[in-house]
Amino acid sequence: MEFKFKTKYSKEERTKDFEELQRKHPNKYPIVFEKMPNTNFEDLNKEKYLIDPELSFRQVNYFVKGKLSVDDEHKNLRFFIDGKTPIKSNENVKDIYDKYKQNDGFLYLGFDFKPKKNSMKKNYIFICFCLIIIILIGFLMKFLLKKK
Repeated sequence: MEFKFKTKYSKEERTKDFEELQRKHPNKYPIVFEKMPNTNFEDLNKEKYLIDPELSFRQVNYFVKGKLSVDDEHKNLRFFIDGKTPIKSNENVKDIYDKYKQNDGFLYLGFDFKPKKNSMKKNYIFICFCLIIIILIGFLMKFLLKKK
């Protein structure tokens, strides 16, 4: 995945930015979040965020969803290292950052959404319920028409 942040700023600019962020916020990790290609939802209002290293990606998930105003019931946010390798929600920021940060100091994460399984299951149950109602109405109509 080609990150816009990397093309927008030179390696020297990004490295200098990282060093400044580390000086001001030594207990936070700089992460660049960009939506995956071919996704049809809004961009985040900024590209880089300072994230607490002790957070799990489940917590980061809620943070990013809050920035996007996404309905938690219907969407599941997924993160990908460099836009390729998926991250499990129980992994913490420190471990992923230490393992995958780039030489400019930033960790680059792509993200996208997929429907939650529970949401699809609820839709399936609703459709089955509607079909049963339609069949029952059909039998009821047939029964009532026979009586006349």
